[in-house]
Amino acid sequence: MDRNKLLNGIGGNVWVDGELLCNVKSVDFKLTGNFSDIACCGDPATYAAYEGYAGEGTLETYKMNSSLAAKTAEGFRSGVIPDTKIITKVENRATGQAERWALTGVVFTEASIAKFEAQKTI
Repeated sequence: MDRNKLLNGIGGNVWVDGELLCNVKSVDFKLTGNFSDIACCGDPATYAAYEGYAGEGTLETYKMNSSLAAKTAEGFRSGVIPDTKIITKVENRATGQAERWALTGVVFTEASIAKFEAQKTI
């Protein structure tokens, strides 16, 4: 295995509604398929029937300002939940290999308003 061809977070970027975030600590977005079990008489096997999918994830940042939290909190307060577009890119700078994902219709379901500890970067 050529370790120089591996993708890693050093070459990772995240844009939220077109704004490049320079304070990203980690990103984890995933899709999960929804399936129901199908069992037929006379057949001992159980089959899976696809019924759609759900997406969820986390975007962890270092605290530089509260713009994302404020936008989410305002949506909760007003009842008008904003749709957000997130674009992720991870690139191996040595090879130029890159992967991008665009996520549309993203809804933040929680906002960290205040959290800090003595002698810790937040």
